[in-house]
Amino acid sequence: LFGSQTGNAEAIAGRISKDIGSRGGSCSLLSMKDYEKIDVTLERAVIAVVSTTGQGDPPENASKFFRYVKGRTHPKTLLGAWRFAVLGLGDTNYDQFCKPGKTLDKRLEELGARRLVTGPTGAAAEHGGPGGAADEAEGGLEATVEPWLQHLYSVLDKMQVLGPKEGASEGQPARATSEEGAMKGKAGGPACDLSDGLGKIVVLFGSQTG
Repeated sequence: LFGSQTGNAEAIAGRISKDIGSRGGSCSLLSMKDYEKIDVTLERAVIAVVSTTGQGDPPENASKFFRYVKGRTHPKTLLGAWRFAVLGLGDTNYDQFCKPGKTLDKRLEELGARRLVTGPTGAAAEHGGPGGAADEAEGGLEATVEPWLQHLYSVLDKMQVLGPKEGASEGQPARATSEEGAMKGKAGGPACDLSDGLGKIVVLFGSQTG
């Protein structure tokens, strides 16, 4: 999932999807405007990348998704099947730094989604927290994005969604834990899509051009 006005979030989301796919994960890349394609009842990981525009607003193509998740009639268990991670992009030279990312992170948790990442070690304050907040003004986006992504991949690897579990014999995957099993498709392997035709990991994005 990504939301982007200038293309940074879209490019990062595309990289995440490619990286996960190259590691054997079942991953789909979607614009936030196409969020309705996702069956929210299915257990999967959802990774959102969103930039900040205007006075702390989400990008235009992310606005529909934001209206959906902010709906006040939703049950608190709406997204209980999701594990989620949010990476916000912003610039501390402007007010409302990474507000869309912070808002989305808070709201997904309020709707029952469980946090996927806890934040990489060695990153400063909120920039490396559970909801990553990358600052284009201080050190460039990569100063936060790189350690945050490596932390994300490490978590996914431990959950056995990026390939065979270490110690499994060929053709015989190791027995998954309940948490690992929650991330698997019906056939149980990393290459399996779920019944809505999307991967067990969805990287959602929204952009002005996408």
